[in-house]
Amino acid sequence: PPLRPFGRCSASIPRYYYNKVTKMCEEFIYSGCGGSSNNFVSRQSCMDVCVKGVRA
Repeated sequence: PPLRPFGRCSASIPRYYYNKVTKMCEEFIYSGCGGSSNNFVSRQSCMDVCVKGVRA
């Protein structure tokens, strides 16, 4: 998603998600609650789980 808040709360926390189309971990702004497990604190943690084929 573009860098716009995602979720049901009002925080603005930079997070990363795995984009299946680009096969890359991309930044998004997380609102602090809601969403899915495709939500990582760092690009590296996203890559460790997703780019290595665990979630792809």
